[in-house]
Amino acid sequence: MTEGGKRWLSPAGRRRSRRPGRRLDLFAVLLLFLPFLACGGGGDPDSGPGESPRVVSLVPSLTEVIMAMGAGDHLVARTDYDTHSGSLHLPSVGEGLDPSLERLVALDVELVLMPEGRQAPALATRLDDLGMESLTLGTNTLPELHEAIHSLGRLLGEEEAADSLSGHIEAELSVVGRRLQGRAPVEVMYVIAAHPPMTSGPGTFIDTLIELAGGRNVFDDVVQEWPTVGFESIVARDPEVIVWSAGAPGETEMR
Repeated sequence: MTEGGKRWLSPAGRRRSRRPGRRLDLFAVLLLFLPFLACGGGGDPDSGPGESPRVVSLVPSLTEVIMAMGAGDHLVARTDYDTHSGSLHLPSVGEGLDPSLERLVALDVELVLMPEGRQAPALATRLDDLGMESLTLGTNTLPELHEAIHSLGRLLGEEEAADSLSGHIEAELSVVGRRLQGRAPVEVMYVIAAHPPMTSGPGTFIDTLIELAGGRNVFDDVVQEWPTVGFESIVARDPEVIVWSAGAPGETEMR
């Protein structure tokens, strides 16, 4: 839909541009990752993890990376938030920040991939008391994503698969970069939640994807990574394209 001459990219995919000669390739960039973050079953679900530790990932993005590497057989459980088809047969340990410790113990979990956040240290201490190791890997930026891929490759004995995944991502991003050479950047706002408006700030993975796709995040000068912003600020920054994440809280209110 359009408002005030702007192009809105919503989950429904409706789009119109006030500048026909310019195009944002954000979705092209996202599609570079989706074949790895949405396909592959991670091997035979009935095969055991061998000599690798019995692993549970409490972070859906890390679960997706493991699946993208074809290493899903190393996982023994999932969280309620994991949606990859290759993980749905696994038992759930509940929520990422508040997993069921009883289920983790019953599954004889040896290593828990941890989410970042203020609650993580307390959870890590509880896991340690129960004889489980914990590991936190960041995925908020593109360098962190590559580091997480290689760390998981070493941890699971899947170094070759990790190198392949990381290399493919870099190669495909280079293709997009060459395609965008000489184009003026498109002013973009990414909506995470609409009421109140929340967006992506500088240094985040979304901010990086916008830049790689030929855009400029209109909120790249704020201090917070995930700021709540006012409608007046949105109008003043005058984004050409507003990208709406599917299922963004408060979606109807902002429209």
